[in-house]
Amino acid sequence: MTLACWPNEGWATIKAIVDQGTMQNDGSVTDSADPNKPRAQEKRGGVFTYEGDRPSRWNVGKGVWLHGFWCFDWYDDAIRVAAIDPAKHEIALKVPHIYGVRQGNPSPRRWRAVNVFEELDRPGEYFVDREANKLYFWPPAKLEGARVALAVRDAPLVELRNASHLTLRGATLEESQGDALHVYNGRDVAVEGCLIRNIRRRAVDMDGGAGNRIFACDIHDTGTGGVTLGGGDRRTLTPAGHVLENTHIWDFSVHQLTYASAVHFSGVGNVARHNFIHGAPHQAIDVWGNDHLFEYNVVSNVCVSSDDAAAFYKGRNPSCRGNVLRYNLWRDIGSPRGHGNAAVYFDDGDGGDTVYGNVFFRCGDPGKGSFGTVFSHGGHGNLAENNLFVECKRALGSAPWDDKRWKDFIDAPLWQERLLKEVNITQPPYTERYPELVGFMNPQPGAARDNLAVRNLFVACGEIKSGRWATNETDVAVAEDPGFENFAAGDFRFKPDSAVFKLIPGFQPIPIEKAGLYPVMCGVRH
Repeated sequence: MTLACWPNEGWATIKAIVDQGTMQNDGSVTDSADPNKPRAQEKRGGVFTYEGDRPSRWNVGKGVWLHGFWCFDWYDDAIRVAAIDPAKHEIALKVPHIYGVRQGNPSPRRWRAVNVFEELDRPGEYFVDREANKLYFWPPAKLEGARVALAVRDAPLVELRNASHLTLRGATLEESQGDALHVYNGRDVAVEGCLIRNIRRRAVDMDGGAGNRIFACDIHDTGTGGVTLGGGDRRTLTPAGHVLENTHIWDFSVHQLTYASAVHFSGVGNVARHNFIHGAPHQAIDVWGNDHLFEYNVVSNVCVSSDDAAAFYKGRNPSCRGNVLRYNLWRDIGSPRGHGNAAVYFDDGDGGDTVYGNVFFRCGDPGKGSFGTVFSHGGHGNLAENNLFVECKRALGSAPWDDKRWKDFIDAPLWQERLLKEVNITQPPYTERYPELVGFMNPQPGAARDNLAVRNLFVACGEIKSGRWATNETDVAVAEDPGFENFAAGDFRFKPDSAVFKLIPGFQPIPIEKAGLYPVMCGVRH
């Protein structure tokens, strides 16, 4: 069900920012009585003006929260209201937002009020009166014969620690304020044919161990994410080998609209294959670690209400490399909000990953900058090979860093910690597995720092590239059907006599018909 809110659909927008408030990293200020004596910064919530008169009816004393994108369209937060001034049409927030109330991205700052008693105006909504310890609920249908559940347990429904050779099959896990399932340091643990739904936080958190498997599950209506595949030793580059396969994941960020991925990779050597992931305001997959494999998946209709975002996101740590995305179908990704978005996003100096044999259909938006369907911000050494881009506004995007910015990042404490202490990229096994890291910590002035594109086909795309993508004659753009089985129906398999095989010597057929879910015989799929 839904907290009583306004507006019932969509968002209100800030008319004007009166006071951005303090931010998390504002530091300290000086004591006026003694300029040499610092005192703690006075934390101050933001203040803004609104259109219309609706907020004047709300009882702030009972607790009104505003959920919104207060600075950037890639970070949402809910903040309690301190005061509403109907005469000035001003709302003051009770606590600061981490980035302040600012115009960080081009689109208007969006917000909506939640848990407002006066807005309990349609079936399916509820209101929590914290002072009276009461819940008001407007049922969407008659209660006779209905099952009404109120979840209060703020802990996993099932927790497996140090388990081995264990299978959880055919279970329904639902109605928890916490996660559904934790698997910690498990070996050969299988989760098969389970239905996980109506969970306030995540579906499955798999951390540590080796050889675990999530297979043929249905996961939907989770609040802060889907599945975490975590395991493997990054210091030794030892893989965990966890697998997420043939699983349907949708509506996986109901309560936290950003950074609540359907799949989160961490560690080394984990795999997600043959999954169908869709329906999210922000990203679907994020990666931390090395040598992960994302293959034969279908990802659609994500990043539909965010900006400076992508379906697949990875960044800020060049020691995390060797990851491969292959034979996936990406379609209808992103929204035109102004800054730009992508299907695949290598951010803040990220490099060393491979995008091979994917199909991108109507993915990404260049916005006001350099975004592309596959986008690199600052990094280099990523490879895009043998991919098909169809009706993408800009296929390859890059925002390269100059020598100074690159050197600043190399010398900064964050990268010194990540590249030399958490792991050491100047020594084996990193220099052996990734020879391009030799000399990485001593960047040479004027270095090219390119990303490489080879044997890609661009069909009816607006632009091919921006920034530092090294393309050549094997990257070919055409305006019309190059020989698909059925272009009009979205069947992008190539006919055996397709022109692409003459246009691009060495181009390999993309087995896109194998992407996504496949039938199972044991009846475990719901």
